[in-house]
Amino acid sequence: MRFSMTVILMTALLCGVALAEGGLTWRTHAEAMPEAAREGKPVIIHFTADWCSWCTKMKKETHTAPAVARIMNEDFVVCMVNSDENPLLNMYYGVQSLPTIWILGSDGHGITKISGYRDAAAFEMYLTW
Repeated sequence: MRFSMTVILMTALLCGVALAEGGLTWRTHAEAMPEAAREGKPVIIHFTADWCSWCTKMKKETHTAPAVARIMNEDFVVCMVNSDENPLLNMYYGVQSLPTIWILGSDGHGITKISGYRDAAAFEMYLTW
């Protein structure tokens, strides 16, 4: 019993750390879409995979840049999708390479699709259109 509780607590803590990676509160796709509609905020969906080195670079450098992180947290609902675990979302959003970023309106309609790595300065331009 004690072991089970420890495993449950550790899992909850690890999930919380993963979702707050880089100072951003990442949501699942299922969480992000209703939240965006409720709050009237656009959505950023970051399609990634563990094996994708450009995805890792973008998460560690671009998304953690102070100006980018501030804009993403304040003005958007941010969502991360592991492409290997979500093939149906890949098909739905037409993901053909990684990283792929979709910016959607709060109604779920696409605003722009960004394919490939972007540094902080380039990515910030997309966020402040």
